[in-house]
Amino acid sequence: MKLQKTSSRLTQILCLALAAVMLVMTLAGCGSESPAAIVVGDVRISSNMFCYWMSRYKAMFLYAYFGTTTDNSQYWTAQLADGVTAGDFLEALAISNIKSNAVCLKLFEDYGLQLSKDEINAVDEKVNQKISAAGSKSALNSALSAYGANVNVLHEVYLAEAKLTALQSYLFGDNGVMKVTDAELDAYYKENYYHDKHILVLTTAKYVTDAEGNPEVDSSTGAYKTEELSEEEKAAKIELAADLEKRIAAGEDFDALVAQYTEDLGMQHFKNGYYFTSASTYLPTDVINAVKELKIGDVQTVETTAGIYIVKRYELEDKAYADENLAAMFSDMSSAVTSIKLQNLVAEHADEIVTNDEIIADYPLAYCTANFYY
Repeated sequence: MKLQKTSSRLTQILCLALAAVMLVMTLAGCGSESPAAIVVGDVRISSNMFCYWMSRYKAMFLYAYFGTTTDNSQYWTAQLADGVTAGDFLEALAISNIKSNAVCLKLFEDYGLQLSKDEINAVDEKVNQKISAAGSKSALNSALSAYGANVNVLHEVYLAEAKLTALQSYLFGDNGVMKVTDAELDAYYKENYYHDKHILVLTTAKYVTDAEGNPEVDSSTGAYKTEELSEEEKAAKIELAADLEKRIAAGEDFDALVAQYTEDLGMQHFKNGYYFTSASTYLPTDVINAVKELKIGDVQTVETTAGIYIVKRYELEDKAYADENLAAMFSDMSSAVTSIKLQNLVAEHADEIVTNDEIIADYPLAYCTANFYY
């Protein structure tokens, strides 16, 4: 009986090994001939391309949303609003992006665009570099199998992505046929940006300063050095914030108080305050949400883990985005407008998208292997 069990176990192992080999062999021969997950006109997104892109989006989401390169099932089951999980939300986003890719590849054809010889050579070189890094074409095929791909699929994806880049340039480049206009930028600015000034009273830590009172920088991290406040210092800071609230309510000049008391070092550089959108990351979310709800000129206190913000909402200044000193706060505005225009263009072709829902269901984002490498 013991011998029979061992033999049975060995048979199972051999079968699994053979299945794995067959999978790699199948992938090694597959390319655009695999069943289509998405079709738009003559453009086919094969099941292998779809799986590959899902793996790439998963890696992107892990880094962008969770700040990690390590997968964890708990990320995808985390509840958002209305019973929707993070996995559900991000999977829908990934699928939407792949559909957009398919539409854009059709637009590339519709506009009569072609990749240049140099662009094609760049794709070939990129694939060859991956082969060299892996050690051989066979080794790269083996590595790519985790993402439903092989060298042929990788080449096909890289060509597709080169076409997407070329389309972007054709539409929105310096001489683009849909180049973002000054009027579109200004409209986006007025509809999406907020302007505030604030006093930040730190209540958990303080900056370490030199003999001249300037904040010291940690040479190893580039961040300002801090040290925890004592209980007496924390109490004094809370009392200061309460006193400032009273002085503001009594009519003292807000700008003067900001200049004298704020511990937000950014306010020393951006003396006219911050400009931001709902998606900005250089201010705490609670501060952004509070300012959004304020009327122009209103003041509100917001408590955060770092300290107490006393915020005041200001009018948007005319074309503040054109001020070079404020460029850091508007660095992504043009790309945001471009993205909206592209989304609108893609939406015009939404009824041309044909999906194979069975194939798409075979590649749930939560179970795809995150692809950080290819």
